[in-house]
Amino acid sequence: MNYLKNSSLLVAGVTALVMSGTSMAEPLGLLNGRSADVSRSPDTSVELGAVFGEFDDVDYTHLGGRFNYKLNPQAVVYFDLGLSELEAGRDFDGLAYGLGGFFQMDGILTDTDFGVHASYHRASLDGSGSNNEFDVNSIMVEALFSGRDAIDQNGNIFWNASLGLNRTGGDGGSDTDLTFSGGLTMATASQSGEFFGGLLYVDDIAFGAGYRHFLN
Repeated sequence: MNYLKNSSLLVAGVTALVMSGTSMAEPLGLLNGRSADVSRSPDTSVELGAVFGEFDDVDYTHLGGRFNYKLNPQAVVYFDLGLSELEAGRDFDGLAYGLGGFFQMDGILTDTDFGVHASYHRASLDGSGSNNEFDVNSIMVEALFSGRDAIDQNGNIFWNASLGLNRTGGDGGSDTDLTFSGGLTMATASQSGEFFGGLLYVDDIAFGAGYRHFLN
């Protein structure tokens, strides 16, 4: 009985930390890492990346991939799949997946590209060495900003940022947080893809990076 009680308390505690900790720029997924100008995106692309951080003394890691598809000159939809892990005295990990989209909005700002992003993600996390399992889900809506002009002389590096709200829910309740991210993209020499990297901030700072390959 004590074991079951302690296990329940551990799951409840980790879930509470997840509520406050993983409310980042793309919970259970990758960085946005892109321009708000959808016209720069290829019709299809794939990307691989990682996010590392510490939130409320809990180490968080996400390794995943994303498939992007451009519906029209102003909209891109994507599907995420990856592995999320929390370390809170015991490892909790599981498969995370999600859907989302970016929509470009013209004529809002004069010198900066602007768009909106919405997504839904979900994961079932299992505790190592036990039968403990809990579900986590997140819904995000945010504004995207990016530079129209490159910040380097070769025209390959651009900045991007986002600001929005994320609602994280699960077995332990729900929480809504303000989210912020900022980063850079850098095109490859062959122009066949781009590297992206940046930071996420809610209760603490996390970092992410990845590579996006243009298929066509």
